[in-house]
Amino acid sequence: MEHFFAAPAYIQVHALSALLALLTGPLALYRKRKDIWHKSFGYVWMAAMVATAISSFWISSFGVIGPFSPIHLLSVWTLFVVVRSVQLVRQGNIQAHAEMLKWLYWGGLWVAFALNFLPNRLTNRILFGQDEAALAMIAAILAVASAFLFASRRKRLIRRFSAG
Repeated sequence: MEHFFAAPAYIQVHALSALLALLTGPLALYRKRKDIWHKSFGYVWMAAMVATAISSFWISSFGVIGPFSPIHLLSVWTLFVVVRSVQLVRQGNIQAHAEMLKWLYWGGLWVAFALNFLPNRLTNRILFGQDEAALAMIAAILAVASAFLFASRRKRLIRRFSAG
């Protein structure tokens, strides 16, 4: 943990908000009843996602275009999805709101989380102290995220073809 506490404040904010988003996402996204708890966890989750996205712009250790890397596109996408999903729910399009946020959780948050296990990344050093074990972690996280995305897409295709 000394690596974490020695890191700059923006990295600590980024890591803590990302962890909060990972933990609260399922509570907001997969509650059977859409009640005050769903809404409360949803606000916490979206605030954590915004904090994670914004804090990422100060992280420039893998800059490809100036201080920015391709992973910063996920941050821009996250900010867009958060704003758009609020618009959708206010318009009454609950299904699109839910689908968009589930894609953000699995396709954005977990993929970004997996990329943090690349060699020489802080998350990798904190958890493993070495780079070799991280590659297995990346593969496992990407496999879980891919399986979820495939399963959600499969259900939608089955519904679409069985309805007609």
